[in-house]
Amino acid sequence: MRVQFTASRAEFRRAMTALSRVAGDQPATARIKVSGGRGTIAIWINEPGGTRMTQVAFAIKDGVDGASSVNFRALDNATIASGYKSVTIAPNGDTGYLGIAYDGIEGRWVETLIEGGEVVDHGRIVGIRVDSVSFFDALAAVETARARLSKKDKHALSWLAGVGVGWSAHGMIHLTATDRRQLATVDLAATMDLRHDRAFADGIYLPAAVVDAFLRLPKRLWPSTVQIAFDPMGKPTLVVGDNIFELAINNPREGGMPIDQVKRIAVNPRHENAIHYETSFDTETVREAIARSGRTRSGSGLWWWVGDHGELAVYAEHGDTSADATLIHGRHGVGGMMVRLDQTNVVKALTRNASGPNSAVLSRRRQAQPNSGIPTPVKFFGYTASGQLVTTVIQPTRVEAAEHAAMMDRGRR
Repeated sequence: MRVQFTASRAEFRRAMTALSRVAGDQPATARIKVSGGRGTIAIWINEPGGTRMTQVAFAIKDGVDGASSVNFRALDNATIASGYKSVTIAPNGDTGYLGIAYDGIEGRWVETLIEGGEVVDHGRIVGIRVDSVSFFDALAAVETARARLSKKDKHALSWLAGVGVGWSAHGMIHLTATDRRQLATVDLAATMDLRHDRAFADGIYLPAAVVDAFLRLPKRLWPSTVQIAFDPMGKPTLVVGDNIFELAINNPREGGMPIDQVKRIAVNPRHENAIHYETSFDTETVREAIARSGRTRSGSGLWWWVGDHGELAVYAEHGDTSADATLIHGRHGVGGMMVRLDQTNVVKALTRNASGPNSAVLSRRRQAQPNSGIPTPVKFFGYTASGQLVTTVIQPTRVEAAEHAAMMDRGRR
């Protein structure tokens, strides 16, 4: 596949100049690509520690979808000519060279040939793609929580230095304010059109400088999707439109966090036993179960139990006496313990999902520190009619081991 396009000389040189600043005197390979009526130039710089990837987009006047790899320095030297209005790059027959031609005043042309080739495979790039509007909104929400805490704690910013990114079940990713207490967590739906990879197992970290830069970006410049990926050398990257940001900064002195601390914060819930229980269910069925359980006085709770195959039992609490449970056939479940939740909070969670599809997910992680005395929260999440993910986190008032047979007997009554 070979590249062919015509672009404004000024526009093309803008892209080349930006890449030259990054490349410096280092040897680099450039990939010129035309797709969907736009052009991009990506460079790979050979470094002792690996390969760094940077990409810049440029506008084209016309062209044919294709791509070609060339020596970046040769391309830079060939396109440095001035005094011309447009530049055209196209294959030079079957010679294996690219022709770079300039259209000048009174139709004068100057043409240079450089060696071109098929696109070089620089190794795997794996990742997950998310809707950019949801991503930026989530960043803003997490950053707001971070800023709120920093007002109360003058030293907060020293350990609230960015946003952690982890991976959840049901095709979700979550952004977490990296304060070791997870004050803010926002879940996003991820499109699984890019391969999952073990490289994601420990999550990644967005430095504060990157977060701040994104939050200052005008909405009109937002791309349709944001891709979180790992480059060929295993370095985490954030791909926003045609811009690629390296996320390998984990030095606290540079605004980052030690990687072992990031791993503890953005732990991958897909690890064995990380999800304590999780099931999806019909929200209307749960509403009916609550209604059948009878009204409870203020402050009383609802007990929830998830079985080994996703079944969900809900029963209300009347003082010291438990009402009959209603057994709901959930889906995609992972069995676990039983928790008591304040009924008011549960009703609020279901109400927030009322306008969306008639389903939701109940999820709770395994206790990170079993002897801490603070149970891990339960999370309800579903979608609104517009497709926006709604997440409600509820702190359990009690957690107990469930007797499966007894609960099932109650559910059959």
